[in-house]
Amino acid sequence: MSILLGIRLSYEFVRMSDKKAAGAAYAIPALTILTSIILLVMGYGGYALGVVAIGSLLAGIERYRRGGVLWSLLGLIYIVVPVLATQFIRGNEAGFSSATFQRFLFVVLVVVAADVGAYLGGSKIGGPKMAPKLSPNKTWSGFISGLILACIVGMIAMTFFGKPVLWGLILAIPISVISVIGDFFESAMKRKLNVKDTGQLLPGHGGLLDRLDALMAAMFIFALVLLVNPSLWAI
Repeated sequence: MSILLGIRLSYEFVRMSDKKAAGAAYAIPALTILTSIILLVMGYGGYALGVVAIGSLLAGIERYRRGGVLWSLLGLIYIVVPVLATQFIRGNEAGFSSATFQRFLFVVLVVVAADVGAYLGGSKIGGPKMAPKLSPNKTWSGFISGLILACIVGMIAMTFFGKPVLWGLILAIPISVISVIGDFFESAMKRKLNVKDTGQLLPGHGGLLDRLDALMAAMFIFALVLLVNPSLWAI
């Protein structure tokens, strides 16, 4: 699943950032995702990151003659690393009771709650915009509403996972904030590339990358925190 997801995201990014992309421009990220995820699942996380570095370099070389090398260099990292982070968080355990699935589900639920809460709060309350040049629809009322709903959902989730309710609140706040930053970051890239949507996979909503940008950022940061402090959510 992670492999298919990553390949689709990389396809959308290449198409968005490189109007003259040929077959190799799509093949390099796809092979990088395939190889790195297999290595990560096998327990070779360091080698997986090495493959990402090599793939990024190859992507930059492939694009050298067309210009815009940095988009290919950094773009591959922007897509692949969060996908690897998601796989790391999810792990290989099966079942709802597994710690890896629970922590993966927690991040998903909090990010979705933050998004839904922001939409409801922004549309019903309105008010000042957060960053009108980047995302004209995002308001401070929506941000606060999203944060509140994310915290509520996070605390409810922890009760089902058999963990302290307060812990759900503590984790939900930064995850919600990071998801908004991730959304703004992708909006800034699209503005720089003069692109409205990353694709048309989801009619009326754009591409998959448009829908998952916030989740990608949250997964990436949460994975970093787990690497630094594995006891935060022990498996």
